[in-house]
Order: sequence, then C-alpha cells, then structure tokens
Amino acid sequence: MYVLDFSEKMISDLKEVLGDKCSYIKYDILKGERLDQKFDLIISDRLVNRFTYWEAVNVIKNSIAMLEENGVVKHAIKLGNYELDNRLIAYAKGNGLALDFWDEETKTIDYTKTKDFLFGCIKEHGNISKDILYKWYLGRGRESRFDHKDIVDIVNSADGKLVSDDNYEANAETRIFCISEALGAFVMGSILSGTAQSEKIVELTKPIKNFFGAIFFVSVGMLVDPMIIVQYWKPILLLTVMIIVAKPFSATCGRARGRMRRSAGMSSRGSRNGSSSARRWRASPPPMVQNGISRALRAAASRRAGWSAESAIASRKVQDVPFAPIFLSNSAG
Repeated sequence: MYVLDFSEKMISDLKEVLGDKCSYIKYDILKGERLDQKFDLIISDRLVNRFTYWEAVNVIKNSIAMLEENGVVKHAIKLGNYELDNRLIAYAKGNGLALDFWDEETKTIDYTKTKDFLFGCIKEHGNISKDILYKWYLGRGRESRFDHKDIVDIVNSADGKLVSDDNYEANAETRIFCISEALGAFVMGSILSGTAQSEKIVELTKPIKNFFGAIFFVSVGMLVDPMIIVQYWKPILLLTVMIIVAKPFSATCGRARGRMRRSAGMSSRGSRNGSSSARRWRASPPPMVQNGISRALRAAASRRAGWSAESAIASRKVQDVPFAPIFLSNSAG
C-alpha cells in the first residue's frame, strides 16, 4: 500500500500514525509527475473537491495514467456546496458585502477573499481549534463545487470511463444511509405505521395505493408469456388437478378433526360436572338465573322511565344458553 501526498508535513504526520504499514511518496497529482510504480486501485476522499473544474480534469487524467491495465480509480466527491460555503454566502448577503469570493456561474469559491469574516463563520470541528481551521481554509484557495453532470463531463474530458456511478444529489439527506429508494420508502412506511397519524395517512394515500396496485398487477401480468403454458402444459395440468382434489379433502378432514376435539372436550367437562357445580354456583349463577335477573332489572328500569314492554319475550337457545330479546317502545308516543 502506498500513500501519496504533495506535503512533506502530511507525510511526516502519517508516518507517526501508520508507521511502516505503508510506503510514502511525495507526489503532486496536479502536476502529473511520472512514477515508476503502477497501481491496481487508487482511492481518494474528496480530493477532487480541492480543485477547480479544469484542475479536476487533470487530477482524473493523471490518476488514470498511474493505473495498471484494468485498474480502477475510486474518487469520493461531494456534490453541491459545503455548509461553510453556504454560511459565507449568507453572511455576505446579510451584511451587504460583495460576493467577489463566489462565482455562481462556475460554482467556484475562493477562501482567500473571505479572510475578513471567515473566522466568524467557522464552526468547531472536534478538538481542532478555530485558529487552525482558519489557517487551513485560507490555505485551500480556490475550489469548484460540482453536481452530477459536472462529474460526468470531467471524466469524459479526462478520456476516462465511468465504470460505476452512485448519483447522490447535492444535500440529499434522504440518502445519507446509502440505501435504495425502495428500501428507504419501506423503512419510512414502517416508522409511520407506528405513529398516531397512521390511520389518517392510510386513508389519504388509499387512492394512490389502489392506482399503483392496479399498475403493478397489470405490469406483472403482461410479463407472463402464454407460450410457457403450452410448453409446460403437463406439470401445470397435474398441479391444477392435485389442488382441486386435495383442497376439499383437506377441508373435510379439518372439520372432522374439529368435531372430534369438541366432543372430547364436552365429555371431559361432563365428567367433572358433579364435583365442580357447587364451586361454579358460588362464583357465578347459572345462565338461566342470570337471564332472570337481567329481565327483572330491565323491567324495573322500564317502569321507572315510563316505558312498557309491548311485545312478548321470545326465547331461543344458542348452544343450550337461553336468549331473551326484549322489545320496548315509548308509551307516551
């Protein structure tokens, strides 16, 4: 593994941390100096963001020149402005300062022109003091900001080939976990289903769900090739006959098993009736007594409220338990 950097101090600091785990080369990738080594893989983290547009083209071109045959360059590039860029622009606009440090057309920022108010816009970063950050940003000079189209144009201008492309839009907070949109929608739906507004959300999105549900089934149905039925008609016919014959048989067996369990349960309860009837009576009266008490209470309530029972009490049995509906009407009406 090799570490390349144009700064002697950076290489010295890395040696203190990494020791002999890497080989170190002082190299300015912007100049494209010739190297004896060739690499299978070159990786950088936001290196391209430190340059202007045409400087970035040279960086990509020089990276490709250092590759072995079938080698790959992987540059992590931030799309859009940095937070500090937006704070500097907002501060200048809010205080009536000139935006000479920011070129909207080329999306290029020059930190050296912000030295009068840069310190106040910097936020603390871990244990690094703002004084060190202030000097570091001033030393960065001019940098361009890129969107996805810019990256494609830079690679093409460097005679490169974009092998893989993760198109994360600028400031796309919804993609911070680097998951697909479908999985992200599923996770968000699972979160919203546990909220108090879930029923309202379901009601509001029901028409959309039905619309896309119809599209889904139509699109899946159109993927079916009718010739497959002709080609595999024998196994399809066999499975169809098995399902038609097996389904009524399994349903009949299930009902018979259920009757056997109910009859077994009734016989076991009947064997314990003599010993437990007294305890059940103390716990709660029999169903017939309960219905009698209920009818008496309802009659008393109807007399007090001026209501009278006009129709007779019809009784029928549901699973050997008396059922007595009572029909009431207002006598004054």
